[in-house]
Amino acid sequence: MEINGAKWWKFDFHTHTPASFDYGKGEHALKSLTPRQWLLEVMRNEIDCVAVTDHNTGAWIDKLKSELRDMEEDSIEGYRPLTIFPGVEITVHTGIHLLAIFDPNETSETIIELLGACKFDGTKGNSDGCTQKSFSEVVEEITKRNGIAIPAHVDQPSGLFVVHEGNTLRSSLQANGLLAIQVCDTSFNKPQIYLESKLNFSEVAGSDSHHPNQLGTIYTWVKMEKPDINALKLALHDGEDGVLRFDNCPQNPNDLNNRFFIKNIEIRNAAKVGRGAPLKIPFNPWLNTIIGGRGSGKSSIIEFLRLVLDQKDNLPEKLKIDFEKFAQVSEGRGKLGMLTSETEIRVELRKDGRDIALTWKNNLIKEEHINNQGQWEEQELSSIIGKRFPVRLFSQKQLFELTHEPKSLIHLVDGKLDKLSWNETRDELVNKWLDSRKKEREIALKLRNKSNIKLQLQDTNAKIQIFEASGHKDLLSSYREVQNISNEIDELLNKFKEI
Repeated sequence: MEINGAKWWKFDFHTHTPASFDYGKGEHALKSLTPRQWLLEVMRNEIDCVAVTDHNTGAWIDKLKSELRDMEEDSIEGYRPLTIFPGVEITVHTGIHLLAIFDPNETSETIIELLGACKFDGTKGNSDGCTQKSFSEVVEEITKRNGIAIPAHVDQPSGLFVVHEGNTLRSSLQANGLLAIQVCDTSFNKPQIYLESKLNFSEVAGSDSHHPNQLGTIYTWVKMEKPDINALKLALHDGEDGVLRFDNCPQNPNDLNNRFFIKNIEIRNAAKVGRGAPLKIPFNPWLNTIIGGRGSGKSSIIEFLRLVLDQKDNLPEKLKIDFEKFAQVSEGRGKLGMLTSETEIRVELRKDGRDIALTWKNNLIKEEHINNQGQWEEQELSSIIGKRFPVRLFSQKQLFELTHEPKSLIHLVDGKLDKLSWNETRDELVNKWLDSRKKEREIALKLRNKSNIKLQLQDTNAKIQIFEASGHKDLLSSYREVQNISNEIDELLNKFKEI
């Protein structure tokens, strides 16, 4: 589904190419991997953005960007859109690995200049050397080039939390420009210094792939309108609102099939808007912000939505009059009313996996659904649009009025519940509780007579003992034997009589 505005992009923050000396880790054939083969492996895992971060070199960045353009032009099988973020994994003084990520418009030259500024004295593509500049100084060099510095695999060998400790770690954590850290094991216990510093860097994941099969297997979802360095910085600043690790988000966060949201509104031939060309405002499934000066029409958009979604009944009494003035046909310039006889308001929305359109005109609301052929198909008229498509719309005036009604917040909360069902469940539970209390009282009454019954039982047992001791027991037994014999004789006589 096409999403207007920001969406979630699948981002591998840490990858290697054959430009890294340890690529393939013993499989020499992989050193001959071509840029196209490398890119196709990334695309196979449906990665949207990839940071190319070889060890202390940017040799493959321009190669990959050139090949990516060729693949798009030639419509290569397996091709899917991909954004390459030039980067490098720098071995910093003391042996810490630090990722530097730059805007997609940057090139291999950017990495060459950075390494020179950091005074890297090792072999390009290898980790046999390190920068002469300190961790904080390297972060500063990255930041002033509009890049993003991310300590690599902080919980693994050559990671910040493993190599540095004490005041050295404290100083490194205070480096100006750090926004995120790469964490491999989310159960890793972070150093006490990090916790005491109350730092809350965004935690990103990357494959650190040294083999084509590893590309894109570990990733991070990043929320951006379009992939560039500024959008990435903003996402990292937003923390969990902007970045989600793959292991904390098993499903694609862009999957909106079960979401209910407004896709757009289109206004035609209103009194002050949509004359000639319609005004169409697309919406994002998440947060939307309309910014404008006083009187620019921000609140009017809310009122147009209120009309087409039939949400006028939940207005406070004081504001119903204002809405009625808004929702009337204007008689001319300077007159009340934001509508004309030809005003048409159309809202497209997504609900229960369906694309639905509601069109208001002359106080009638037409409903359309997209059918299996992808065409809009008109539905029967509904008189309960407001209940079928429940939304909460609050203008600035309405929010102000709510502050004057103490119970308004309670009513809003109640409105989010299925109160009828809730009351039925409550009544059922109350009745069960009353029944249990009744049984409890009956049992308690019986228990109160327990001592009397026990004493009566003792009296009866005592009488039985006296009866047995007096010899009456033997006499009673003899009597029962005589009775049994008498009964048997009677049965025999009856049989003879029948013969």
